Amino acid sequence: RGKHQCKKLRKELEEMERYLDWELCVVSPLTRTLQTALLTVGAVRHEGEPIKFLATEMCRERVTMCPADSRRNKSVLEEEFPE
Repeated sequence: RGKHQCKKLRKELEEMERYLDWELCVVSPLTRTLQTALLTVGAVRHEGEPIKFLATEMCRERVTMCPADSRRNKSVLEEEFPE
């Protein structure tokens, strides 16, 4: 379901009447938010180049005991999300 939602949003972004000139996508370092960002805006270009991603704890949601909210090592995330 989440991948379908990302695909739908991506299509809506691509069809917007006013083009968004993105340079940077700031995202939480949680795996699910990185996946959502890449699936939604991962192919967006700025001046012909892929936009850059910045994962920062400053925009992290809440911390809970839910596995989806757990933190993984930075090296693991960098390997999985080289963007």
